[in-house]
Amino acid sequence: MKDRDVRKLRRHTIFVRSVIILVLLFGIISLILYFDPSLINTPEEQYKGILIWLVVGIVFIGFGVFSFFFIGRWSRRLVWLLDNVVPVPMNLVLKVEEDSENTQYYAHLIPLGKDIRNQKIWRIALWAPSHENIKTNIGRDIKAQVYFDPKSGRPAVIESEFGLLWAMAGSGAVEKQD
Repeated sequence: MKDRDVRKLRRHTIFVRSVIILVLLFGIISLILYFDPSLINTPEEQYKGILIWLVVGIVFIGFGVFSFFFIGRWSRRLVWLLDNVVPVPMNLVLKVEEDSENTQYYAHLIPLGKDIRNQKIWRIALWAPSHENIKTNIGRDIKAQVYFDPKSGRPAVIESEFGLLWAMAGSGAVEKQD
């Protein structure tokens, strides 16, 4: 089951990187339109020297380069943690927040054998879990193995009976609550 979930993570990363490459390509085309539109068989008088094409090109290329390396770095880190860190057993409770625009899944992690009322719990924003039975597990108390990132001390990968769950990147994705 681990291999299946790691393959899904890698496919997701490849898809996102493909979209980022399209963003980079649009940025390059925008710069070409600003400097020399004849390179792509476009009339010069409509595009050459128009400042918006320069700005759009710089912004899209900057965003694309930053995103391309950031996306790959986080997914590689998650797989590294899975392979190299000893997991900690914890209780997992899945929560969902739905609104008209999106659905966000959260994992609440509670240390084993502890009284919930006296413990701080981890609340982790998850990449959209693709497990077919995820909805049936919402709110259930599930035994899980949690892989903590040694650099940040935060949970990053959660292994349970139905597969792997991946923490989202970012400073607000994982927090301790009372």
